[in-house]
Amino acid sequence: MEKTIDEKTIIITTKQILKDMKMKIHYLGFKYWITASVIILSDSKLNEKNIKMMDLYKMIAKKHKTTSNKVERALRYSYQGIKPKEYFNVSYSVNNTAFLFLLIDKIENSIK
Repeated sequence: MEKTIDEKTIIITTKQILKDMKMKIHYLGFKYWITASVIILSDSKLNEKNIKMMDLYKMIAKKHKTTSNKVERALRYSYQGIKPKEYFNVSYSVNNTAFLFLLIDKIENSIK
């Protein structure tokens, strides 16, 4: 059985990675990426390979009392000016799904 990571460690690590990327901390998307990381990493049944982004948007929206459309937009807007392709060293276009996969991978590698 895979060891689950405690929520506080996920939050601290995610915040540090997003700050290292130069993401602005006053953006709602910053807070939503932290929530997304906690949702994905703290529940062993919900790993990033079997969750649909729309379901994730709904979970985040419910937690923050907003709509899934606003969550999607805030997540997308939060990394627009920071060049995630360069930070993660990838050659493909980064959308919310790709950003989530890359972020989760970076968090897991940082915690190990």
